[in-house]
Amino acid sequence: NLIIMKKPLPLPTQERLQYLLYYNEKTGKLYHRFRRTQGKIGQSGTITETGYLLHSVDGSIYRTHRLIWMYMTGEDPGQMMIDHINGDRSDNRFSNLRKVTRKQNGDNQPRVKGYTWNKLVGKWQAQIQHHGKFKNLGYFDNEADARAAYVKAKVELCGDCCPENIKAEFAPAQ
Repeated sequence: NLIIMKKPLPLPTQERLQYLLYYNEKTGKLYHRFRRTQGKIGQSGTITETGYLLHSVDGSIYRTHRLIWMYMTGEDPGQMMIDHINGDRSDNRFSNLRKVTRKQNGDNQPRVKGYTWNKLVGKWQAQIQHHGKFKNLGYFDNEADARAAYVKAKVELCGDCCPENIKAEFAPAQ
């Protein structure tokens, strides 16, 4: 199955966004400065069923976190992704956003996968995918050990883009 990703629309300029919108860095909320034809001054945006906020600017619809990136940095991320560090797609505080590659964004999934019960062997098997290839991390007598092996490998491979909950799970006890 081939997945074709639509190329993101070029964003309005930073100057245009700062003229039309007001961004509250503390809350991550974006507000219209002017009354629109069928709208009102104030907070705007629509939440999608996948949890992203969308905003309309000059007749085009954009993901809010991409607009905020441009608003704050003056940089259109283009094909790069804007990741929500804490995994909450509606948390658009600038401190919670970072520019990443598509692969890094895919690695930043808060769920832990990568281990399963192997009926043939009668043990828990841990494995991880890296650069399109699966690496077997071993077979384990219990689920906790298989999970720990996967989490350790994920943190080593993903580095800074690893989800906070997984990094915290791997961090040595102090």
